[in-house]
Amino acid sequence: MGRHPRTLLVRIFNGLVGYSDGLAMQESLHAARRASTVHDTLLVLQHKHVYTIGKRPNERNILADEDELRACGAEVHKTRRGGDVTYHGPGQFVMYPVVNLREAKVGARAYVEGLEDVMIDCARGFGVRARGRVPGMTGVWAGDKKLGAVGVQISQGIASHGLAMNHSLSLEWFDRIVPCGLEGRAVTTLERECGTRLEHEAVQASLVECFARRFGYDDVHARRLDADGWREASIF
Repeated sequence: MGRHPRTLLVRIFNGLVGYSDGLAMQESLHAARRASTVHDTLLVLQHKHVYTIGKRPNERNILADEDELRACGAEVHKTRRGGDVTYHGPGQFVMYPVVNLREAKVGARAYVEGLEDVMIDCARGFGVRARGRVPGMTGVWAGDKKLGAVGVQISQGIASHGLAMNHSLSLEWFDRIVPCGLEGRAVTTLERECGTRLEHEAVQASLVECFARRFGYDDVHARRLDADGWREASIF
């Protein structure tokens, strides 16, 4: 017998999503996915300015104290995802797949590398050559500049958190940290590498398509939601 068709729900958010709201959505979806009451779900969004600190931070990689970070208009959150410190904000597309890896028979390492491949595939579609699996350096790189980051949490076979790809954000926000603990490495955006402006919707659509193709989903059901009204509108 052939395998059962795989279904992916996609929720793309208009506007900016607070980091706490992003966590709350993932927690609700994680519980529902564990109970098999919802299909694998992909959240696609942009965050309000926020610095997040992973499970294995090095304090030397935070170049300003938390009060200074907040004074510049950003939130600061400690999170259960893997990795060090990073920044999220407008102009960066964050994808939070809440997916059952155990059901899909995908190991943790293969999953992380698959997320890197999603960004590599997306960049290629816009004429940018990117690469992952760089020894000692996580994420995706265009030349020697970081284009995207990966940080996941896996609990009871269900993955959450995910990837962040720089589309058009202001890079000065990274000046206050050593992104992902990689000292001396610059950060770039897809638009900088392309040398032209790219429509948000086109990049979002490409990321979703690359994710669905890379992880073998047959049926993709996408819906747009307003960031401010997500609690009133079902994300399931």
